[in-house]
Order: sequence, then C-alpha cells, then structure tokens
Amino acid sequence: MNSAERLQSKNVCSVNFRTKLTQPTFSHLKMNASLGELSCKGQQRAMLQHSAVLGMSVRRENRRQGIGKALVAHALEWVAHNQIIKRIELFVFATNQPAIKLYEQFGFAVEGRRSKAVKIDSEYIDDILMAKSVDYSSVVNFKST
Repeated sequence: MNSAERLQSKNVCSVNFRTKLTQPTFSHLKMNASLGELSCKGQQRAMLQHSAVLGMSVRRENRRQGIGKALVAHALEWVAHNQIIKRIELFVFATNQPAIKLYEQFGFAVEGRRSKAVKIDSEYIDDILMAKSVDYSSVVNFKST
C-alpha cells in the first residue's frame, strides 16, 4: 500500500493531491484535507533547484494517529519521483518534540535554529531547521525506522 492509499484508508482525504509542473525543473505537491495539510515545493532559481521545502501540519485533535507519518512518507515518495530534488528541508517549532522525533525517524537532521521566528499571540517560539539529503541510488520506499 503506497502512502496515498494509506492516507485514504485513514480518511485523511480522498486523494486530493495535486502535482503541477510550471517549469521543467519546478514542481509542487499540495494537499489540503480536513485532518491536515502538506506542501512540498521545489525551488525556481537555478542554483536552488536541487532543494525542496516541506511544510505540513496535522490538526491537534487528529494527532498521534499516524497521519503525520503518512504525510511525510507521501512527500518523500513524491520527491523520489522528481529526480531533480537532492535536498529536502523544513522548519518545525522547537517546542514540537513529537514532530522533531518523527522527522528524525525519516532521516532528517537538525541544521540550525531561528530564535523567536514565530509569534503566537504574545509568545515567541524558536524554529528548528531540519534537512535530509536524497540519495536516489538507494531509494526504494521511504519508511521511518
């Protein structure tokens, strides 16, 4: 069962994924559903086209059900079909330890921290930059360890 089928089985969405190519080297995966969101964007500038930015969220009431794991797996499968992307990066709230652990399970590593990057109400939260290199010679199926 691929990640899109796993997401359907969890009733995350009726596979409302869109992949669009606006240029031969720029692509974008986007999913919006009642349980969360997923976005993976390639870069347009020539010097950055090997890199994609992953963004995702799972609604609070739907966490701890494997939805985040399925979303990350789907994004990585999508990247595996886009041979241009060699690096995936993301930002995660420093206070979101479950998400950090999830990303680490998929091979993402911490590369940096942005102090007070986000402001929610009157509280500032640091962002953690995490990234992962993609080695297509060993890509068969992305799963967390």
